Amino acid sequence: MIEQSIYVPLLTFLVGLVVGHRFALSRDKRKEFNEASVPLFEKLYNGVQSSSTSFFPDNLQLELFSSHVPFHKRYFYKQAVISLTDSLKADKEAVKWNSDEAEMQLDKGYESQSFKSAEKVMKYLKRK
Repeated sequence: MIEQSIYVPLLTFLVGLVVGHRFALSRDKRKEFNEASVPLFEKLYNGVQSSSTSFFPDNLQLELFSSHVPFHKRYFYKQAVISLTDSLKADKEAVKWNSDEAEMQLDKGYESQSFKSAEKVMKYLKRK
């Protein structure tokens, strides 16, 4: 009888250790994610608000952040980053030099997709 009464508290203590450790790990992962995502989110947010792509973080920063994104969302995050990179390249290619007016101009009828793509990436950078 005495032997069984020792096992129950010992078992609940060990279960409490495991559960507490898992909660601490998830808290630490959330903290790391939030610390890494805030600067990228601010850059993208400032770029969208000011309608200027010069504020956007470079592709390397966005790619390095992918290790912080949960594995089940990582593929979609990478697709959003690729979409943003492609739209920024298309923006650069759409700008042409107009020698008559001596200035850079966008092609007529061109509509930038960079800000929509940036908003897709921002969806994965929100705080947890």
